[in-house]
Amino acid sequence: MPGSPFANTGGDSPQGIRVTPNGKFVVVANQATSNVSILSLAPGTGVLTDVVGSPFASGNEPSGMAIDPSGKVVFVTNTGGDSLSAFTMSAAGDLTPVAGTPIALGTISQPGSIAVDPADKFVYISIVPKEVSGFMVNPSTGALAPITGSPFSVGQLTRGLVVVKP
Repeated sequence: MPGSPFANTGGDSPQGIRVTPNGKFVVVANQATSNVSILSLAPGTGVLTDVVGSPFASGNEPSGMAIDPSGKVVFVTNTGGDSLSAFTMSAAGDLTPVAGTPIALGTISQPGSIAVDPADKFVYISIVPKEVSGFMVNPSTGALAPITGSPFSVGQLTRGLVVVKP
């Protein structure tokens, strides 16, 4: 593709990468620079360009990333900060941190994989002590509240998460 590879200005060591459900933006978690880049996606060509204001500060060493089905909330796991960040995304692609985030997930949790359920009610994060942390999501504001009993023991080290619609 002409222009590829595309420069990810302001970010280093891209880890998580997702396309918004509407196909307008590419979201990149940059681990070495502890920020999140937003790039607009040209529909016919696939060319990527930085959104004004990008990159946006995140927690320490972001790695995993998920976008809710509405495309209005971006979730980022912060491996170096043992935390979860949430951002609301505007129609122009800018990110605003959700109040109360980043949320601490426990010492040495090293969160990695993250998934949002298709109904846009819950977000789940894999953490190192063979557990999965779960949060209820307010899809309008991105506000998070722990699910009762979380974190949940899964008995095995988790590497990836997928939530499917029954």
